[in-house]
Amino acid sequence: MTAASGRRWPALRWGLALVGVCVLALVSVACGGDGGNETNPTVVGTWRGETTMGCLGTVSDEMIFKADGTFSRLTTSSQVNCVPGTLMVRTTGKYEADYNQGVIRLSDIDTEPKEQCLPGGGCQPIPAVKSDTLDYTMPDSNTLTLSCGSGCTITYTRQ
Repeated sequence: MTAASGRRWPALRWGLALVGVCVLALVSVACGGDGGNETNPTVVGTWRGETTMGCLGTVSDEMIFKADGTFSRLTTSSQVNCVPGTLMVRTTGKYEADYNQGVIRLSDIDTEPKEQCLPGGGCQPIPAVKSDTLDYTMPDSNTLTLSCGSGCTITYTRQ
């Protein structure tokens, strides 16, 4: 072995190591990875869903989660206190999605209207809810399932 051939081996080892790193990176990308920095589907977007809720009848819900951490929600129902009619509630505030725990925390919630008025029953204030925590799952990037109370869930589709 000559001095020149002894110097080639370290260069060959570094070259093979570099090729190995490149192959691992390509395999990771091809298999859906990004080098250990996995991302979750985002809740940012407009979502629509509906469910049936006792004396509210069919409840339609539109949730808009903006990238700046704010949300708005428009909820309508086909009944009010088991009487055919339309109830419409708009909710706005801030949100934070905890992808690891599967919850969305709502804060600084403002709801309109502030009272519910029924024919012959006068107007009653709607209790203010300033914060809430919603359990959620995202089976895919276009489907969002949110909790809506005990034993209640609404499945939304991305619009």
